[in-house]
Amino acid sequence: MDLPQDVTDDLQSRLHHVTEQVQALEQLMSEEQDCRELVARLSTARTDLEQAGFRLVSAAFAACLRDEAPSDARAEHLHELEKLLLRLS
Repeated sequence: MDLPQDVTDDLQSRLHHVTEQVQALEQLMSEEQDCRELVARLSTARTDLEQAGFRLVSAAFAACLRDEAPSDARAEHLHELEKLLLRLS
């Protein structure tokens, strides 16, 4: 699926932020920092990753709704997207 450039940019930004959070987690662990800071960073990384997933599924839903495919094929595609969305929750 071809994603619009704004979606790709948004996903790359979110994933970059997740990477930074994971690197910070690794650093905190190696420095044996307070577990509250570790949990806060882990929570932030998880939230950012979930938001990236929801953004991707949302873009797929929008593309499917714009699709000119026959309604049976579109319905199957929407069903697959629904399953992906449920996996994220």
